[in-house]
Amino acid sequence: MLKIIITLLLIIGSECLYAQPTYLIQNVKVFDGQKVIDNTSVLIGNGKILQLSDSIKIDSGYVTIEGHNKTLMPALANAHVHAFNPASFQEAARAGVLNLFDLAGYGPFQKMMNQEFKDSIDYANHHFTGVPATAPKGHGTQFKYPVSPISTVDEVKRFIASKKSFRSNYIKII
Repeated sequence: MLKIIITLLLIIGSECLYAQPTYLIQNVKVFDGQKVIDNTSVLIGNGKILQLSDSIKIDSGYVTIEGHNKTLMPALANAHVHAFNPASFQEAARAGVLNLFDLAGYGPFQKMMNQEFKDSIDYANHHFTGVPATAPKGHGTQFKYPVSPISTVDEVKRFIASKKSFRSNYIKII
């Protein structure tokens, strides 16, 4: 019986360590991507928006943030970057750009950066292609990192297979 009680206490205790606070951002302007809602409040718990209203009841368990003269909006995305260092991802996150789509780069480096920043709020999310495909002597062949010149159907098939095994987020063909 003692083992069961100790096990339950350990489980409950570990859950408390990972519990996220509930935030109330009040008197804030919200842009939802289509419309602006002036002077409202947003209740956030467990990483999700729980309520958006101008009449949310304040609870003593909430972390309350005053949003007067501030605007909440969805995270921005940059759909075409070439990010070569970790500072790029930090700078983007500080500016509210939380998704970077890296359209060409040295694949192993992109993969390493993706793992390094995974689950970090200090860095933008990294979506990458690895090395793009291009025509022989096409755009990209003038740079120092390797590109994949392709000109036959078999080369296209091999290129796509290599991307699948590399686990790129998407494929870029110039």
